[in-house]
Parts: sequence; structure tokens; C-alpha cells
Amino acid sequence: MNVTINYSKCSDGRVPLEIITGITPEITEYLDFTIYGWVFFRSDGGLGVNHIGRWLGVSHRVGPMMTYWVLPKSGIPISVDTVQMVTNAEQQTDSVKQQMQRWTADVSKIVDAKSTYINWGKEEIPHQMMFDFDDKDDELMRNFGMLINPETLEDGDFEGTEEAADDLDAQDYTNMEIGLRRGAEGKLQRAKVKRRIVDENGRPIGVASSIQLLDTRQYEVEYADGGTEIFAAKILAENLLAQVDKHGHKHQLMEEISDHRKNAKAITKSAGSMLLPSGQTRKRQTTAGWELHVIWKDGSFNWVTLKDMKESFPLEVADYAKLKAIEDEPAFAWWVPHVHKTRDRFISKVKSKYWERTHKYGICIPKSVKEAIQIDRENGDTLWQDAIKMEMKNNQVAFDEFGGDIKKLIGYKRITGHMVFDVKLGENFRQKAQYCADGHKTEAPAAVTYSTVVAQDSVRILLTIAALNGLDVQCADIQNAFLTAPNLEKCYMIAGPEFGDKEGKTFIVRRALHGLKSAALAFRSHLAETLENLGFYSSYADPNVWMQTAIKLDGEEYYEYILCYVDDILCMSETLKMIWSR
Repeated sequence: MNVTINYSKCSDGRVPLEIITGITPEITEYLDFTIYGWVFFRSDGGLGVNHIGRWLGVSHRVGPMMTYWVLPKSGIPISVDTVQMVTNAEQQTDSVKQQMQRWTADVSKIVDAKSTYINWGKEEIPHQMMFDFDDKDDELMRNFGMLINPETLEDGDFEGTEEAADDLDAQDYTNMEIGLRRGAEGKLQRAKVKRRIVDENGRPIGVASSIQLLDTRQYEVEYADGGTEIFAAKILAENLLAQVDKHGHKHQLMEEISDHRKNAKAITKSAGSMLLPSGQTRKRQTTAGWELHVIWKDGSFNWVTLKDMKESFPLEVADYAKLKAIEDEPAFAWWVPHVHKTRDRFISKVKSKYWERTHKYGICIPKSVKEAIQIDRENGDTLWQDAIKMEMKNNQVAFDEFGGDIKKLIGYKRITGHMVFDVKLGENFRQKAQYCADGHKTEAPAAVTYSTVVAQDSVRILLTIAALNGLDVQCADIQNAFLTAPNLEKCYMIAGPEFGDKEGKTFIVRRALHGLKSAALAFRSHLAETLENLGFYSSYADPNVWMQTAIKLDGEEYYEYILCYVDDILCMSETLKMIWSR
């Protein structure tokens, strides 16, 4: 870890890692290369021909010079000193494509689906590492990350990869929509993953793994014309991740706009202008109520709002409006003439991709509870409904049912809430729902809305102290953190469809529900009280740095630290387990 600090006389402008080891840290390689990206390498001292492989990172303390871990076709990572990234242009050439295909085929043959370990040089390293916390804290500790010393590990501190073949309900690629190359021409077509392939005994084929290369599951996909094919899970993953941005949204290339429609929200021509205080008129700038029917390059088609299409394909939409003689409609009149007038400048700047916000990692994202139920019905499962039930089960502590007359709730204000849906890439595409209060619709005193967080300089300084004193460092994310704190506002709500059979009933909000303006301060006050009860006290320089004196195993006195950034906690101590257990 490259920890940087501000200049001081003690550091002489050097970072702690350099002071301790005498070696200047170098992170350039992580900027030039991509983990598991394609590279050319030479393993014979930089001489001979190029081989192709996957880049796995920098190898420390191997040889007298800078070296890198590379995964060759043998399937066993090696350390080499001559590596060159395979560019996107090179990956499109026939010769490199053949090398990549041969590499994939060779490694796939070598990988044992039942293996729990990869032979990494001379050591065997588990696929997954999970800290062995107390069972009763399993839900909380599941989200913890950590920085640990391998020499201090004890039996049971690690677990291997589970075999998911026996778990028919495990999260997988079913119902995802992915663009796949089809036929001899390799034309990109959209397909939907229908089911997992099973053997003659009805058992799922292959084993799931968090490492893409080791995922040996197989799936059947169906194209728009009804045709089907079978693909390995790792092929689906490679295609999916190559087609989405960092947020999981897929981009689409347009073939043509085939139709348009408008609803009651679209303004009429008579209401297309507004009168300014100066007496002049101005066209209303709105695209509300209009949708365009779009055919995409992958053969799929759907209705897209004019707002999104105008942003991604302004020239094409403007030309379509002129062709269909609708450029005088209020939704087009305020911007189409300008686009045509400045056509050349638009062509040089426009990004002709539509980022599909309705899907994330190929999974359709609902906008409401009603839509989530409809998607589950179409997919033949209950994944979104299960996510809603899990979220409301966690949130039930925040509500007290009120059976009396609402008029008796003097001083209480009514609030509303909504469900936010997401797909978590790092949790095997788990579909997640989060219930949020509509705090932006209510007024709250400024005194209950402001909450501080730990300063960046404090984090840098204390990481340096931990490194110099040999303290273990562990970070944690407190699950459902705000729900542990009492609500600072007096409010109630009428239950929506996410409350199940309680829909329509009145509930008083007792806990700091996520979305309330006072939620962050309520949680910080609750956390501060908890830390004080544990013997920690707040720093004068930074109130979000908590400390207490402790004794090391060798009898030396030192400080334990806890840093708080809302619900994210960084703990520094020689005895981390003891702190978490308290």
C-alpha cells in the first residue's frame, strides 16, 4: 500500500513505505496495465519470441529487478520482467485473435473444476479469504475488509471456494440480457440467458467461482428469433463486462428510429411558449411525454424517452423529426433548428452511444415495487420480491404501527418513501433493494442535518503511525447503520406496497431511516455514545478520530484508534478481534 503524507522535516518528502524499506514505491504499472488484461511477455530474459498471457500484477521480492505476475497458457502464474500490453487494435487482428483463442482453450483444459487452490509460484493461495468472526456477528462482519499479516493467521481464518453445483438457488446469469457474436459473420445480437445446463441426472453442470477463469457453469441463451446456443459462464462474463461502463450500464449502437409516440404529459403547440417578465416570449424547453421506437445494431428494439435519445443521438433525432414533419412540436422546436445549424460542430463532439439505464449488468432494473413484481412475473422467479422482503425485514425496527387517529399526531409531519433497486457486481450479481425516506421533500432544522466526517489528513497520519508501530488495520462497513440510531425528527408515513399486507396503515418512524436529513447526525451521535461507553475518547484536532490507551503483548503502552466516516470505520490496534468483540 502506497501511503502518502504531507511534507515534514521527519519524512524529508518521502512516503512511509520508502522510509521503512528504503525502496521508492512505484504504481505506474497499475496505471499502464489492467488486472487480468491481455499482454505479450518474454520469459527468457527479454529474448526470443512473444508469448501471450494475462497480466496479474507486480511481483514483489522476485529477482533483482521489477517483475510481473503473468498467467501463461500452462495455467501456472510466472514472474517475468519483459511485458507489453496488447492494445485494442492488436486484439482485432486475426493473428492475435488466434493466440487469444488458443490460450483460452489451453487454460480451460488445464483448470480442474474441483480444485480449490491455484498453484501460485511455490505457494498455494485460496480463491476466497474470509475472516473468521463470531457467528452471531456474521451479517455485520461479512462486509469487513482487512489488511493482515499472513504470519499471524490461525487455523480457520480462511475458507475455500464453495462448490455451488448443489445449490440450485444460487445467484447466476439466468435472465440476464447480453450481446453475443453469432454466426460466421460474427454479428452482434442480443440474447437472454434462459437456464443453466444440467446433466442427465438433473444436476447443474460445472461449479461457480468468484474467479472468472474457474467458473465452469454452462448456460443456454436464446436470441430474438428463437434460436438457442450454449455458452460457458466465463464467456458470458467476458462479453457482459466488455459491454458495460463502470456503473454496469450497457451502451447501445443505433440502427434506426422507426416510430414515435406521445402521451398526456406532452405539451401542446398552444402551450409551447412562455411569456417572460420583460414581455418577450420564449419556447418551453421540455421533451416530456415523447418516446421514440429505436432499432439497435444487435437486433433488439424498444421505446426510449426523447430526453435520452436527444442526449445520445441529437443529429439522428433532429433528422427524424424533420423527415416526419414534427420539428414544430414543442418538444423539438426549441432545439432541432440549432442542431441543424451547427451540424458540423455536433458531429465532432457528439458521443453516439446510448447508455441503457433500464438495465445493469444485463439485469432489468425496476423503478417501483409494482414494476419489480412484474419483472419477476416475466422472468418466472422472485428475486426482486425477495430483495424487497429482505430490506423491509431489516427496516421493521424503524417503524411502530399507529392505530389511532392521525389528527392526534400533533407536531408530527407526514413523509413518504420509495424503494431503490440495484445489482451488486461484487456479490455475484445480487439483486438488492433499499428503502429510502423522501427527506428531500421535508424541511428539517439545520441543527439536526449537519454531521462531520474524518479528515483526509487524519487518515494519512494515522495510517503512517500504524505502519511505524506495527498495528493491524481493518476497515468495516456497518450494515443498516442508520437504523441503529433513534430518529431526531417527529414524522409518520402511510405504508406503501412494499409493506405487504400492512399497506395503507399508519406507522411512526422511530429510527433514523435512510434518506431523512437528520439520519447522518443521529447515527454519529449514537456511534459517539457507543464509543465513549467502550472507553474511547475523541481527538481535539479531529472529532471523528477516537482513541484509547492499550498495552501491547510485550508490555509497551500504545494508542488504539478508530476513525469514522459516516458508517465506514477504520480500526487500528494490535488486538482487532478484541475490539470487534466488545
